[in-house]
Amino acid sequence: MRLTRRYRDFLVGTFDRERHVILYGGRRSGKTFATFLWLDMVGELGGGADILVVCAEYAPLQRTMEDFAGALGVTPHGSLVHGYTAMTHGCVRWKFAHFASAERAQGTQCDYLFINEAVNVSYSVVAALLPAVRRQAYYNFNPTRKGWLNDFMTEANTLCTTFKDNPHLTAEQLEIFEQYRVRGTSPTATALDRRAYDVYYRGVFSNA
Repeated sequence: MRLTRRYRDFLVGTFDRERHVILYGGRRSGKTFATFLWLDMVGELGGGADILVVCAEYAPLQRTMEDFAGALGVTPHGSLVHGYTAMTHGCVRWKFAHFASAERAQGTQCDYLFINEAVNVSYSVVAALLPAVRRQAYYNFNPTRKGWLNDFMTEANTLCTTFKDNPHLTAEQLEIFEQYRVRGTSPTATALDRRAYDVYYRGVFSNA
């Protein structure tokens, strides 16, 4: 799997120029895979890196580790007690974690921080993590609600993507998105239909 041109151009343009790098948008747009591919590449080219991947809870962390294995072909190992880790290229060290409180997040050092499904992570945890990030912090999320991320979002450091940015979707998956469009733009659309169309098809915050 390779980075698409749109992801590559954005990530190259923000590399070591923006402290916060934000990828948000619709479902199945490839945000998580693109972030893993990018960080793995810059870690290898830089001769090594420590990368911390964070989610709000264990269930989304488990899904994120499955995405990591799918993107890079390496399965993280470990346990809830001792944490999960992985190594790529013999020099890029990955750690996967979720933190129940800001106190538990303190003291974790890394070159790059990747917060997946970031809207679900509390700002207190993020504020505890950021001082220990030596280079950049990356955030991925579906625009289900606004919050502390708005303070970090600028035109320069933010990329909005949709399922159209993912060339690997099946015909069945594409049909699901077409149904979002049909239902969300119908004259009889409910608020739920319009919200699903905005968030998951268009990849934008919804007023519905």
